[in-house]
Amino acid sequence: MEKQAKINAATDELAVLEFDIDALESNHGLPVDEADLAAKQRRALDLYAELKELRKTLPTAQ
Repeated sequence: MEKQAKINAATDELAVLEFDIDALESNHGLPVDEADLAAKQRRALDLYAELKELRKTLPTAQ
């Protein structure tokens, strides 16, 4: 269950990041903090990779 808790936490964080990234990218011509956007995108990519690895090691239901 520890892995499932990590997956849940990463999924929750990723959802928030995706919302923030979408908001920054659709800023309707207003100035965008490019460093903030890039940091959030990097973190999202790290989370995708982490989730992929965690899901590989989950036992499969049979």
